Amino acid sequence: MRAYKFIFPPPAELEVRRTNLNTAGFLAWLSPPAILLVIALARLAKRLLIPDSIGNPSLNLDASRKRHRSVLRLWWRKARWILSTTYISEYGPLHVQLIGAVYAVWLTHLAFRSTGQDYMHLTKQFGHVAVSQLPWQYLLAFKSPRSPFTLVTGLTHERLNPFHRLLGGIVHVLLAVHVLLYLNFFVRIRVLAKRIRDWDVGLGVIAFGMYTFLAIFATPTIRRRAYYSLFYRSHVVLSALVPLALWFHQPWTRWYLLQAAVFYIANGVARKSASVAAVIGYRDDELGARDLATVVLRLKARNEFKERWVPGEHVYLKKPGSRLIPLANPFTVVDVRADHAARSTELVLVIRMLGGPGTRLKEKPAGSFVEHNANTPKQVFVEGPYGESKQYLPKLLHEARDGVGQILLVAGGVGATYTLPIYAVLAKAARTNSTRVKLIWFVRSTGDAQWGIDFLKQHGAIAKNVDIYIREAPPGNTTAAAKQDRSPRGGSGVTIHPVAARPDLAILLEQALSTQAKYDKDSNKTVASDGPPITVLVCGPSGLSRHLRTVLGKYVLTYNRDVRWFEEQFGLGGS
Repeated sequence: MRAYKFIFPPPAELEVRRTNLNTAGFLAWLSPPAILLVIALARLAKRLLIPDSIGNPSLNLDASRKRHRSVLRLWWRKARWILSTTYISEYGPLHVQLIGAVYAVWLTHLAFRSTGQDYMHLTKQFGHVAVSQLPWQYLLAFKSPRSPFTLVTGLTHERLNPFHRLLGGIVHVLLAVHVLLYLNFFVRIRVLAKRIRDWDVGLGVIAFGMYTFLAIFATPTIRRRAYYSLFYRSHVVLSALVPLALWFHQPWTRWYLLQAAVFYIANGVARKSASVAAVIGYRDDELGARDLATVVLRLKARNEFKERWVPGEHVYLKKPGSRLIPLANPFTVVDVRADHAARSTELVLVIRMLGGPGTRLKEKPAGSFVEHNANTPKQVFVEGPYGESKQYLPKLLHEARDGVGQILLVAGGVGATYTLPIYAVLAKAARTNSTRVKLIWFVRSTGDAQWGIDFLKQHGAIAKNVDIYIREAPPGNTTAAAKQDRSPRGGSGVTIHPVAARPDLAILLEQALSTQAKYDKDSNKTVASDGPPITVLVCGPSGLSRHLRTVLGKYVLTYNRDVRWFEEQFGLGGS
């Protein structure tokens, strides 16, 4: 800061400073819409210029052009795999972090723009640029598929959430610089004790303090250990109070704060409109697990949930009551079925009791639907469905029907609530190509696996290529279950493996996937294969996902295969 000076300009120059401040803030505010416009035009051009690869024959190219395309495709596959790999889980894949780094540099450039040597101009401009990003920070928090970011980019909330967290960190740093520069100014001119008691400075410090608490409570450790008590409630309350405090801090950024408030309210309205009342029923006795329960929800009002739901999507359960901030538990929907007699829709969930708010749902013995119980809420509200399976499942169903490529689903524990429903629809679509769709499920006990075994029995005619590895299984029960599942009624393609530890993923993948690659005699190198892609869908503990992706990297970087990766992450404090 040696080049900057404390300058006290005359009124005419103050107007120039104000104009520059407004311009920097406007350019920063305009940056996300400009990026969205470029993305929209690029997606439109892609649809118009590049036909869908499904069902379209390859172009007739000469050998040299084919080789050139093959090499380019090889490098693009490797680059795409590396850029889509997550190295820092908090901020998503590498490409998200690179985009965030470039955007942070751009905002920093705008904060320095046209400041000359004016220390106060620089100080104010950091704050102006930071506040201009709050509308987009709030809009990125939208869960609704009608979010402008989702509509333009095609990315669901789950894919946009790392951008939300990353932008929050960038805004926090910009605000911190603004506050520190101001405090340094007050100390240097010896007015800190006086100015800190003035309402405008005090509200600014309070707003920054609230934003800092938001950042602290959003750290992975807090999200995992105190999701509802600290992270969730602080986000709901402090996200509403920060714009209010900044509104009275100074008037020049109120246009941005008004937008943030509108988006905050719109998000709440959208989530409420996506909710429908349901009555809870229980079937706990069907599970032999210590902390698993099957919950069946009957929607009280007829709606189009069954038509909108896609396997792999999840819902939020919200308990009505006297709480000012109702808690919302996310659960993956295992099945949706129509109850024609009751003229309603039933949702089947499998939930793991971890001692959180959802534990209260298990206080009723097994039986039919209940309207009221001393330990059970009379009803809950079901919000959703949400998830990104709607984005990729239609194409996978088309490929499964046509026998294109290999599809591998890997689940760990209760992550099978995501993979089993998807496997069922894919296996049904690939009846004549059933070996191309495979499910591998790692589970800790027979009790934990029982609901999945029953689910596969219901789909016995299509369950042809399933391996279940149970780590903690009583020999007698496991043998019985295995024999039962190998019967024609249960599906001869379901195999249960009692194991002492999780098998080596590298060996399992070698058995499940082919390693098609071409050897080019002219270049004396292995080049990209024109063979069908490998699609991997995974849901489970983060350690399982990381290990699986590391092993799959060999198929991309060594065997030159086209591997498509879809990962569902859930759980308290998940990414």
